[in-house]
Amino acid sequence: MILGFASTLIFIFAIFGTTFIASAYEGGGEPNYAIIILVALLFIGILIVSAYFIKKSFIEVSKETKVDSFKTAGNLIFWGAVTMVVVVGFVIYFIGYIMQIISFFSLPDELLPEEPDPAFNKELSQP
Repeated sequence: MILGFASTLIFIFAIFGTTFIASAYEGGGEPNYAIIILVALLFIGILIVSAYFIKKSFIEVSKETKVDSFKTAGNLIFWGAVTMVVVVGFVIYFIGYIMQIISFFSLPDELLPEEPDPAFNKELSQP
């Protein structure tokens, strides 16, 4: 999540920075689009790495809590980040975070411990 937040800040500062630098010149020059595209690609790359780790953590949370919508949310966030080059990716990414909210409201009040394996108990009781 820190990677995603950091990449978003870098992207925002790069866009505003190139715009302000361009407007500082006499005649109000054009912003450097090459820098904006490069920073946008860097932003998407870091966001994909961040989404991958979010996906892995949501899969583990799904296994522990038995709430499958966490796995769905992780997959949507990851594939939304991957397809963010296309405008559809932003929508998928946003839907993934909506699924995350739904998943948290679907959590049970208490998590029941897993029942121990009967073979394990049998081995412990034998001398």
